[in-house]
Amino acid sequence: MTEKKGEIVAQFKYTIAVRNEGPLIISGVPLDLSKFKSDHTIEDAKIAEKLKVSSDEFLPNSKKAVKVAKKKDNKAKKAQKKANKEKRKEEQKKKMEAESK
Repeated sequence: MTEKKGEIVAQFKYTIAVRNEGPLIISGVPLDLSKFKSDHTIEDAKIAEKLKVSSDEFLPNSKKAVKVAKKKDNKAKKAQKKANKEKRKEEQKKKMEAESK
């Protein structure tokens, strides 16, 4: 990156996790674009529209942040599978005993 002598240059960096629920900004400082004015404009309407979306809702501490769906607790499901397996074993054992008589 180079700049002209005497010119002010700013650089902003973010670390973003791209997820199904939407992007999540992991690190970086929120930027208030209303405090800055540029001599340049973006000509492409689609890009300009996307840039209007506030990134604040993707910040981890934002009240609007996209929440990650918590994994369901599978303990009950596993316990049920184990109980069913034990039941089948008992039934097989009884069947074997009945056949041996």
